[in-house]
Amino acid sequence: KRAEKALRESEHRYRTMFDRAPMGVWMIGPDRCTMEVNHRLCDLLGYLPEEMLGKEPTEFADEDNRKIFEANARLIPVRHTRTYEVALRHRDGHNIPTEFHAANLLDDDGSLLAVLAFVTELTERKRHEEELRRLNVELEQRVEARTHELAIANRELESFAYSVSHDLRAPLRAIDGF
Repeated sequence: KRAEKALRESEHRYRTMFDRAPMGVWMIGPDRCTMEVNHRLCDLLGYLPEEMLGKEPTEFADEDNRKIFEANARLIPVRHTRTYEVALRHRDGHNIPTEFHAANLLDDDGSLLAVLAFVTELTERKRHEEELRRLNVELEQRVEARTHELAIANRELESFAYSVSHDLRAPLRAIDGF
């Protein structure tokens, strides 16, 4: 009875951690079909858990991002962990940039039991990166404009210094001669 109770408590802790994780959790079987997803991932993509079960992750991506999934699936036998960016398609059709942290779950003899993926939404980060890129471009344009203005001011100053020195030459000769 104690073992059954400990097993129930362990299962409850696992289920609580899985469902309340702050990022999407996606468990994918060796056949590449979804075994389990948490609520955060379902909320991110706009699906119910039942609608995602049994489907391949590629079904939640457009053609370009399917290639990313397939390229990383070929790495499963070679690399036990993989991190890559891929856009997932929301139920309403828009793409959501995400970062996948995938890890192979192996049994005792080394065969693949599942792939556990932690999915982090990158929408805010991408927005900040784009804003930073835009600000850098704007800053470069400002620096270029100010450099151009400074070059013009330097040329005007050189011209002024030349004309002042030229205009003062005759009076200084007269003073020197006096």
